[in-house]
Amino acid sequence: MKQAAAAAIVGSLLALSSQAPDSARLVSFESASGPAALSTSSRAALPMSAAALPAPHALPLSTTALTEVIGQYCVRCHNEKRLRGDLSLEDFDVEDAATRATVAERMIRKLRAGMMPPPGAARPEADTLVTLAETLEEIIDDA
Repeated sequence: MKQAAAAAIVGSLLALSSQAPDSARLVSFESASGPAALSTSSRAALPMSAAALPAPHALPLSTTALTEVIGQYCVRCHNEKRLRGDLSLEDFDVEDAATRATVAERMIRKLRAGMMPPPGAARPEADTLVTLAETLEEIIDDA
Protein backbone atom coordinates (compact mmCIF):
# COMPACT_ATOMS: atom_id res chain seq x y z
CA MET A 1 0.00 0.00 0.00
CA LYS A 2 2.76 2.46 0.98
CA GLN A 3 4.73 1.57 -2.14
CA ALA A 4 1.72 2.27 -4.33
CA ALA A 5 1.21 5.66 -2.65
CA ALA A 6 4.90 6.50 -3.04
CA ALA A 7 4.79 5.48 -6.69
CA ALA A 8 1.75 7.72 -7.22
CA ILE A 9 3.57 10.68 -5.64
CA VAL A 10 6.66 10.11 -7.75
CA GLY A 11 4.47 9.81 -10.83
CA SER A 12 2.77 13.10 -9.99
CA LEU A 13 6.09 14.82 -9.52
CA LEU A 14 7.33 13.47 -12.83
CA ALA A 15 4.19 14.70 -14.55
CA LEU A 16 4.64 18.15 -13.00
CA SER A 17 8.30 18.27 -14.00
CA SER A 18 7.39 17.62 -17.63
CA GLN A 19 5.38 20.86 -17.49
CA ALA A 20 8.16 22.78 -15.72
CA PRO A 21 10.63 24.99 -17.59
CA ASP A 22 13.84 23.44 -18.94
CA SER A 23 15.73 24.69 -15.88
CA ALA A 24 13.84 22.32 -13.57
CA ARG A 25 15.32 18.91 -12.89
CA LEU A 26 14.40 15.92 -10.73
CA VAL A 27 16.98 14.51 -8.40
CA SER A 28 16.68 11.19 -6.59
CA PHE A 29 17.72 11.15 -2.94
CA GLU A 30 18.70 7.83 -1.42
CA SER A 31 19.21 6.81 2.19
CA ALA A 32 22.64 6.80 3.77
CA SER A 33 22.65 3.01 3.63
CA GLY A 34 22.60 3.10 -0.17
CA PRO A 35 20.26 2.41 -3.06
CA ALA A 36 19.99 -1.30 -2.28
CA ALA A 37 18.21 -0.49 0.99
CA LEU A 38 15.36 1.30 -0.80
CA SER A 39 13.10 0.07 -3.52
CA THR A 40 12.79 2.24 -6.61
CA SER A 41 9.24 3.23 -5.75
CA SER A 42 10.15 4.42 -2.24
CA ARG A 43 12.78 6.95 -3.36
CA ALA A 44 11.65 10.55 -3.17
CA ALA A 45 12.16 12.88 -6.11
CA LEU A 46 12.49 16.60 -5.53
CA PRO A 47 12.77 19.43 -8.06
CA MET A 48 16.18 21.06 -8.27
CA SER A 49 17.23 24.09 -10.31
CA ALA A 50 19.83 23.70 -13.02
CA ALA A 51 22.05 26.20 -11.18
CA ALA A 52 22.52 23.71 -8.34
CA LEU A 53 23.61 20.90 -10.65
CA PRO A 54 27.32 20.09 -10.96
CA ALA A 55 29.21 22.09 -13.53
CA PRO A 56 29.86 20.38 -16.84
CA HIS A 57 33.37 19.17 -17.64
CA ALA A 58 35.86 21.85 -18.52
CA LEU A 59 35.64 23.52 -21.91
CA PRO A 60 38.70 23.77 -24.13
CA LEU A 61 40.03 27.34 -23.93
CA SER A 62 43.38 28.64 -25.15
CA THR A 63 45.99 29.80 -22.67
CA THR A 64 45.60 33.28 -24.14
CA ALA A 65 41.86 33.24 -23.42
CA LEU A 66 42.53 32.02 -19.87
CA THR A 67 45.09 34.79 -19.33
CA GLU A 68 42.37 37.24 -20.41
CA VAL A 69 40.00 35.66 -17.86
CA ILE A 70 42.58 36.32 -15.14
CA GLY A 71 42.93 39.90 -16.38
CA GLN A 72 39.18 40.43 -16.35
CA TYR A 73 38.25 38.74 -13.06
CA CYS A 74 41.39 38.55 -10.89
CA VAL A 75 43.57 41.57 -11.58
CA ARG A 76 41.05 44.09 -10.23
CA CYS A 77 42.00 42.90 -6.70
CA HIS A 78 45.32 41.15 -7.32
CA ASN A 79 47.34 44.02 -8.78
CA GLU A 80 50.42 46.03 -7.76
CA LYS A 81 48.29 48.76 -6.17
CA ARG A 82 45.77 46.70 -4.14
CA LEU A 83 47.89 43.56 -3.63
CA ARG A 84 45.01 41.55 -2.08
CA GLY A 85 46.34 38.37 -0.54
CA ASP A 86 49.83 39.79 -1.06
CA LEU A 87 49.50 38.76 -4.70
CA SER A 88 49.68 40.57 -8.02
CA LEU A 89 48.52 38.78 -11.16
CA GLU A 90 49.00 41.77 -13.49
CA ASP A 91 51.77 40.08 -15.44
CA PHE A 92 50.66 36.48 -14.92
CA ASP A 93 50.56 34.50 -18.17
CA VAL A 94 48.90 31.06 -18.11
CA GLU A 95 51.29 29.83 -20.81
CA ASP A 96 54.23 30.52 -18.47
CA ALA A 97 52.57 29.23 -15.29
CA ALA A 98 55.47 26.83 -14.67
CA THR A 99 57.83 29.80 -14.15
CA ARG A 100 55.55 31.00 -11.35
CA ALA A 101 54.55 27.57 -10.06
CA THR A 102 54.11 28.72 -6.46
CA VAL A 103 51.60 31.38 -7.53
CA ALA A 104 49.88 28.96 -9.92
CA GLU A 105 49.53 26.31 -7.20
CA ARG A 106 48.01 28.92 -4.90
CA MET A 107 45.57 29.91 -7.64
CA ILE A 108 44.62 26.27 -8.25
CA ARG A 109 43.84 25.71 -4.55
CA LYS A 110 41.67 28.85 -4.36
CA LEU A 111 39.86 28.04 -7.61
CA ARG A 112 39.20 24.42 -6.64
CA ALA A 113 37.88 25.50 -3.23
CA GLY A 114 35.53 28.01 -4.89
CA MET A 115 37.13 30.83 -2.93
CA MET A 116 38.15 32.87 -5.97
CA PRO A 117 36.67 34.97 -7.30
CA PRO A 118 35.14 35.67 -3.90
CA PRO A 119 31.39 35.42 -3.36
CA GLY A 120 29.62 38.54 -4.57
CA ALA A 121 32.36 39.42 -7.06
CA ALA A 122 31.94 39.05 -10.81
CA ARG A 123 32.81 35.50 -11.87
CA PRO A 124 33.14 33.68 -15.15
CA GLU A 125 31.14 30.51 -15.81
CA ALA A 126 31.98 27.58 -13.53
CA ASP A 127 33.33 25.54 -16.43
CA THR A 128 35.75 28.37 -17.25
CA LEU A 129 37.11 28.25 -13.69
CA VAL A 130 37.46 24.46 -13.93
CA THR A 131 39.30 24.85 -17.24
CA LEU A 132 41.63 27.44 -15.72
CA ALA A 133 42.51 25.21 -12.76
CA GLU A 134 42.98 22.13 -14.98
CA THR A 135 45.13 24.03 -17.47
CA LEU A 136 47.36 25.45 -14.74
CA GLU A 137 47.75 21.94 -13.30
CA GLU A 138 48.65 20.48 -16.71
CA ILE A 139 51.23 23.17 -17.43
CA ILE A 140 52.89 22.74 -14.04
CA ASP A 141 52.80 18.94 -14.26
CA ASP A 142 54.30 18.97 -17.77
CA ALA A 143 57.18 21.18 -16.56
